[in-house]
Amino acid sequence: MRPVVYENGLLAEQVLHQGAAVYDERATPESLMAAWDGEIIPLAQHVHDMAVAVEPPVNVAPDHRALMELWKRRYKAYRELSESVHLADLERFQGAQGEIGAITIAEDQWVRAFNAKLQPMELFVDLVP
Repeated sequence: MRPVVYENGLLAEQVLHQGAAVYDERATPESLMAAWDGEIIPLAQHVHDMAVAVEPPVNVAPDHRALMELWKRRYKAYRELSESVHLADLERFQGAQGEIGAITIAEDQWVRAFNAKLQPMELFVDLVP
């Protein structure tokens, strides 16, 4: 699972980099769409696909499935965000933004709950190393 977590960290870095470019007013619509379509969306799908291939221990399989569902939703929401921009569909864009926000919160809740399960073993998970 370590390579998946590493790739997930790269994905988070890419998203943050694009957010910083918007904040710093360095981003153009073209550069943002190139990053989302060419880097972020493919990497989000790759992270999900890699994680699905992991065979977790039986005792954490339900947790693994829950995380895979979140990452599948994230990939689809990122794709929806991009498609909404290409179509200039504000309603779809806002829906995708809301879904991404909900997924971010759900992923944080998943990490907290999973780490609580791991604490007796003195282990923890950090999805963004």
